[in-house]
Amino acid sequence: MSTHRDLHRTRLWETIIRLGFTPVGREADWLHQYSRSLGTFWECDQVKPPSKKGVRVKGVIDCVPLNLLLEYEIGSAERFSIRFLCAPPLQEKDRMWTHDVDHQHFSLRTRWFNLAKAKKVKKNRLTEDDVREILSGLLVHPAVHQHLVSPIDNHNIRIGGGIDNPFLFLFHLRYQLCPDIDKRNRELTRLVTLFYRALTKNGIVTANELMNGTD
Repeated sequence: MSTHRDLHRTRLWETIIRLGFTPVGREADWLHQYSRSLGTFWECDQVKPPSKKGVRVKGVIDCVPLNLLLEYEIGSAERFSIRFLCAPPLQEKDRMWTHDVDHQHFSLRTRWFNLAKAKKVKKNRLTEDDVREILSGLLVHPAVHQHLVSPIDNHNIRIGGGIDNPFLFLFHLRYQLCPDIDKRNRELTRLVTLFYRALTKNGIVTANELMNGTD
């Protein structure tokens, strides 16, 4: 891959994150839509929306198809944690691990993109394959990831280890923890179309479009 192509896709990577997973001023609506979408996408009971106390948001996601419980807490776009637990029973010893992001420590990637965010994607060079490649890296097969081995042995589940955006991390879990592979594939195709249209036309991806276009 050429240097110019790398740079084009690097800018596209960050642009897609900002379009779909950086709901500045709309965090509560995004999380509400997200919670509502999980029951439909996973074909299970509806998930309760998170609660808010001060600036902190706390939520619980019961992934019934995998007997997995997720507890998340978001303090800011740069400070959040998500705990993976076996369910049931809900005991401290059944905790699998915690994905934790702490803004007090320097992150080259985040800081560099904050400085470079003024760079725009060149629409005349944009293809659906570009968008599919980026969404694949963000949601489908993150380059840095972990596999659940015990008690859930499913190699198709890849939990991204380098994701420092809480909304992107939650949305990639929505995709990864869906038990239906065909549904996952259809969802990726839908998202490619959604983001390609936004990038080439109006530049907007609403929470409703992002969450509720599933079949």
